[in-house]
Amino acid sequence: MDFEANNDQTLIRRKPWERNLKAGKQAMKNGEYDEAERLLKLALTEVAKFGTDDPRAGNICGTLATLCTKQGKVAEAEHFYNEVIQIWEAAFGKDYSGLVDVFDSYAQFLYKQDRKEEGDELRQRSRKVSKRGDDSGSSS
Repeated sequence: MDFEANNDQTLIRRKPWERNLKAGKQAMKNGEYDEAERLLKLALTEVAKFGTDDPRAGNICGTLATLCTKQGKVAEAEHFYNEVIQIWEAAFGKDYSGLVDVFDSYAQFLYKQDRKEEGDELRQRSRKVSKRGDDSGSSS
C-alpha cells in the first residue's frame, strides 16, 4: 500500500505543468486573465524542462495566444501563435491536422490587425492541411 501512495505522489509531483495548464484555462474561462497568464507561463516553464520542442509546449502556447488576444497583447499573441506552429510542425510535420485550428485562429487575429494578406496566407495553409487530411482518409 505504501508503494502505491508514494507512486501517486510521484505522479503528482511530475505533472505541475498539467495542473497549471488546467487551472490557467479555468482562470481564463472565469475572466481572471492575470491569474490565467501567471499559471500558463508557469506551465510553460515546467514543460520547457522536457525540451523546447516538446509538443506539450505547443498546447500551452496555443492557450497563451488565445489569452493574449483577449487581453489585447498583440505582440505576445503573435509570438505564441508562431511558437505553437513552429513546435507542432517540428514535432508532427507540416500536415498535422491540429494546425488547422491554429492557422484559422491566427488568421482571424491577423485580420483584426488589418493584415489581410498574412491572414489569407494562413487560411491557404489551413485549407492545404485540411485537404491533405481529407485525402488521406478517402483511399478506401
